[in-house]
Amino acid sequence: MSSVGTRLKEERERLSISQQKLAGMLDIDRKTQRRYETDENSPDTKYLAEIEKIGFDIVYVLNGRRTPGLGLVREVRRKFGPVLDMGEVGEEIDRLMQAEIAAGAARDRDDLDRLARAIATVNEGLVGLPPISAARRAGLILAAYDLLEEGDASSRDRVIRLVKTS
Repeated sequence: MSSVGTRLKEERERLSISQQKLAGMLDIDRKTQRRYETDENSPDTKYLAEIEKIGFDIVYVLNGRRTPGLGLVREVRRKFGPVLDMGEVGEEIDRLMQAEIAAGAARDRDDLDRLARAIATVNEGLVGLPPISAARRAGLILAAYDLLEEGDASSRDRVIRLVKTS
């Protein structure tokens, strides 16, 4: 299994950010960034919180497991912002799935359907509530995505309660 430093470098490269640019964005020395990526030093929680804001998958960096649906949620959120029309989202999911198939990295259709259900359930829970930030909505969608994995009727109700209380 790869190290934290190796995964940190993979995420930086995935986002097409140079070590120098990332160091500048975080107001750290490029050598510090290199030391993190070569496991000479370990990043602290402040650093991890900052790179998450840039788009790094922190769960992946720390334990080697991708956050389920994170890339897809980010792509959909980037395109549609905080207001998501389910018809358009369905079309976007289909488009992204076709692109992933063409790239040889297709997700399981059940995974995409669960994401669509998560988005719809979060939107349902937000009806009548004050607007929330796109980042908060994305977090709720990810939480809903995980809760809906169980597939039982009560998981939808738990998502609605989560949204109403957040």
